Amino acid sequence: MRSKQAVPATREAGFTLIEMLIMLIISGFVATLTIEAIRAASTNAIRVEQAARSVAGELIDERIFRTAVEASRTAYQERPGRFSGDTTGFQSVTAQPVTGYAGEMRPYAVRFEQEAGGVSLIYEEGEATYQLGWWEGVDVGFEYFGTLPQSVDLTGPVLELEREWVDTWPRPDHSTLYYSPLPEAVRIQVRSEGRASLDMIIAFPADGAPPVRVEDIMGRSIP
Repeated sequence: MRSKQAVPATREAGFTLIEMLIMLIISGFVATLTIEAIRAASTNAIRVEQAARSVAGELIDERIFRTAVEASRTAYQERPGRFSGDTTGFQSVTAQPVTGYAGEMRPYAVRFEQEAGGVSLIYEEGEATYQLGWWEGVDVGFEYFGTLPQSVDLTGPVLELEREWVDTWPRPDHSTLYYSPLPEAVRIQVRSEGRASLDMIIAFPADGAPPVRVEDIMGRSIP
């Protein structure tokens, strides 16, 4: 009689716990490398874009220009980048910088630059300079629209005068305020032979006043 030989038991299909752990470790390592590669590529792309935009005289899109200017914010009087402007240009601080990230507060300036036969509208942010456009204009200027506070008493109501276009901002009425208020709008004009080659009006946000500090109430700076 033929004896029966024992048949070795076969392992059921699937993975052991150790194999699963090894696979998870390898997958996590690959995922980490992939994320780091994407992050590095994104950072390099931003740096390349910023470097390209830093070339003097580079044209800037009007939409980008408007976004940066419309995101202007109020600032304390002694802070760099507080809003101030006259017929030659203005400066402020923006929360939508061209060369930075959204929410990063960066000072900027807008001005006209006279050139042979024409004028350029320049936007400056840090060391970067951008050109919005060039016109054969001979009459250029900036105007500011807003209400003029009559009272600067921090403990009382602020009385307002009628809104009007003015050549300088802030006005003398603002000289004792602890912050530099924003106008409601700015007008940028270029006129050539009596015609408006450019008449751009940009509205500012109702940003309001920054929080009052102890030194503002005391009327002096505390070291």
